[in-house]
Amino acid sequence: MPEGLVPITLPKLGLTMETGSVSRWLRKEGETVRAGEHLFDVETSKSANECEAPAGGMLSRIVVGTGIELPVGALIGVIATGKASEADVSAFIKNYQPQRKA
Repeated sequence: MPEGLVPITLPKLGLTMETGSVSRWLRKEGETVRAGEHLFDVETSKSANECEAPAGGMLSRIVVGTGIELPVGALIGVIATGKASEADVSAFIKNYQPQRKA
């Protein structure tokens, strides 16, 4: 993972959760976020949940808008914790590989 870029992924919010969708983003691209702050909401077939920013920095890119069903672990956004160019962010998104469970 490139230094200074943190992936925001669709979290697994329950033992049986396989998919979900972002129902709301609370920040816009380019805005500053704090680690642990309520950043987006996720809806599943069973519930709606508030989700926190995994790191502090700038919300560089919202990769997925609202209402699109995705698998757990899918990349939905990117936070820049340092200086990253648009090209760096685009390359990070293009080359992102979800973490695999062992």
